[in-house]
Amino acid sequence: MGYFNARVGLEQASSAQSTVGKHAVDTQNQNDRRLVDFCVFNGFVITNTFFSHKRVHQTTWMHPKTKQWHMLDYVLANRKFRNSIHD
Repeated sequence: MGYFNARVGLEQASSAQSTVGKHAVDTQNQNDRRLVDFCVFNGFVITNTFFSHKRVHQTTWMHPKTKQWHMLDYVLANRKFRNSIHD
C-alpha cells in the first residue's frame, strides 16, 4: 500500500473525524497530512485510532535520541466496513 512514515496527530482527529479516531497518540509531522488525504480520497479509516488503549499498546517505534514512543504503523480499512471492526 505505502510507507508514509506518518504520525497521525490529535490535530487530525478533530478535522478528519470520519477518517481518524479520537485515540491518535502523536502530534502531527509533515507526512501525516498525506496519509489522511490518502485515506479520505480512497474512502479508508485509520482503524487503530478509534480504540482506547494504554499508550504502550498503541505505539510501535521509539525515537533513538529522544526515547519517545510513536505510533507509526496503521491499519487502514474501507470506510464501509467501519462498523464491522471491533477492538
